[in-house]
Amino acid sequence: MWFFGLLVVGAMLFYLGGKKNGRSGRSGRTQSSSGAGTDPQGQDAWEGAFYDVPAQRSSNKMVRIRYRDGSGSATERVVHVRAFEPQGRDGLVIGRCYLRNATRTFRFDRMARVVDEETGEIIPDLQKALNTEWEASPAPIMDKLFDEHRDVLKLLLYMAKADGSMRAAEVKVIAQHCAALTGDERITPELVKALLRSVDVPTIVGFTRTYNKLRREQPEVAQGVAQACKAIVATQKSVHPAEQAALDVLDKPVPRLAD
Repeated sequence: MWFFGLLVVGAMLFYLGGKKNGRSGRSGRTQSSSGAGTDPQGQDAWEGAFYDVPAQRSSNKMVRIRYRDGSGSATERVVHVRAFEPQGRDGLVIGRCYLRNATRTFRFDRMARVVDEETGEIIPDLQKALNTEWEASPAPIMDKLFDEHRDVLKLLLYMAKADGSMRAAEVKVIAQHCAALTGDERITPELVKALLRSVDVPTIVGFTRTYNKLRREQPEVAQGVAQACKAIVATQKSVHPAEQAALDVLDKPVPRLAD
């Protein structure tokens, strides 16, 4: 899933680094965080590895939690939630913990009290609240776009980066095409730019093969991609040789498959 792949990789590097320093906090002691506090030893009980979670969803929510970990240590922390497990009461949350000033994982069933840091509202069920926000956000459609139209993204990314750099005007064209392709106008250039970081840029050979495959299997989609590619090139006054090579591919007839 694209939407938090980048977040989780970086987050786990931070977490594993913190884990090497120790595991358990002092049982029975309640520590409080207003946002910048740090534990002298930087220790927490091991609550699970987020990379083992089979289904993950992204988030960007700031919460204050009262938490009792597996060793019995009670703390109050401000956590910037980055991703979470959508099912299971013992599901995991991963985010930036401002008590430890590091990335940590937490279990939903060990949260005694959760407060929304922005509104001050008590959240009775954080997992349910995170799922509701995720479902109302563009995240599901972006995941679907990545899973179902990866070839389209590769073709558009090639054209945008053919001259060595991807400009804002080019990203805007890609975002407009993705919005039309999915029927969701919430897709923005910022979302598309983040999504494209998870897409490999093809060579001209890869571009040719991908485009011809798309023309055979989804001719209407391929036609729309060709128009978007030409619109990307039109954002500049000159045409780069790599762009021209791709334009030539778009204008050629579909090659016949060998019998």
